Amino acid sequence: MRRLRFLAAALLAAAGCSRPKDPPPDVLDYSRPYLTRRHLLNYIASLTEERRLRIRATVQVPVGPSPVPVEGSALAEADAFARKFEFQDYIEYCRIDERITVARAILMIRKVGRVEDRASVLRVEVAKEKLLRPDLSPEDQRAASDELNAALAALKAPRTEAKRLHDQDVRLVEEFAGEIDRAEASAYRK
Repeated sequence: MRRLRFLAAALLAAAGCSRPKDPPPDVLDYSRPYLTRRHLLNYIASLTEERRLRIRATVQVPVGPSPVPVEGSALAEADAFARKFEFQDYIEYCRIDERITVARAILMIRKVGRVEDRASVLRVEVAKEKLLRPDLSPEDQRAASDELNAALAALKAPRTEAKRLHDQDVRLVEEFAGEIDRAEASAYRK
């Protein structure tokens, strides 16, 4: 049995078919910063490459700590694409893409949160003005009081983010957000 395993491993190695390595643990640890300016600039440059969309359609994007191994020419093309933009391999490219996507989602959640906060502040002001009116009926007074309490509760409620990502990565993606948007728009216009 050991001889059979050895033979199978030797055949796979000779044929150039090997399992992709698991990514380094720091790529998967979202509590630590990982992205660099070089990562972002190379990622942005990759967005305009036409092969990117074809590769995305043919190669299964790794999910979780143990990606599904993809073998053959599709993986070789994906790895060549990633190396062209100075990534270790396609798995690292996907991990960086995932971090950038999560950071952009966090930025969007924060932006929506700021809009909701402004709306809640406005609701507080309107409810306070209503409560100051001397001609307010008891029903309207209760409704304004309820509105005031709901708006204050909304302002105090903590915002939760789907996936926690190190703030350094989020700030870096925020810095390059405009360039990423322009590169994506240009890629999809082709």
